[in-house]
Amino acid sequence: MNNEYQKAYEYVKNAQKRGLIQNCCCNIRTITGPTGPAGPATIEIDETQTGEPGGIASVTNIGSNENVKLSFVIPMGPTGPIGLEGLQGPMGPNGLPGPAGPMGPIGPTGATGPAISLEIGNVTIGDSISDVSIDDVGTGSDHVLNFVIPKGETGPEGATAP
Repeated sequence: MNNEYQKAYEYVKNAQKRGLIQNCCCNIRTITGPTGPAGPATIEIDETQTGEPGGIASVTNIGSNENVKLSFVIPMGPTGPIGLEGLQGPMGPNGLPGPAGPMGPIGPTGATGPAISLEIGNVTIGDSISDVSIDDVGTGSDHVLNFVIPKGETGPEGATAP
């Protein structure tokens, strides 16, 4: 027997003597180890932060062994492709008017317009309570203006003539 095989054989034989090996249904023997320490009473996730691109992911217990509180740092992945253009949103409210722009250049002189005629029509004295009115009773470029002027109050008596 080689040396490594001999060591393993002796280890199993000693484990059988101490009652640490149990037979199972298919006649295979197993070794039962000692009971481990008790696990945590609570496990809580505290926060997950985004780390720098290309960084290393990490998990830190910021609690205790009995009350585990985990804080994660996950590195940012690469930027994805540009997505499709979205639909146009609703129109927003009108903004405040901007300042007036500079005055533009003076334009060219326009063509001479048609000649007009202007004539004074009727001048009528209206009641003292009526308003002044002017009516254009002409047609096209021929204007005839009729006036209604309210009657004034009687003035004071004048001085006697010499």
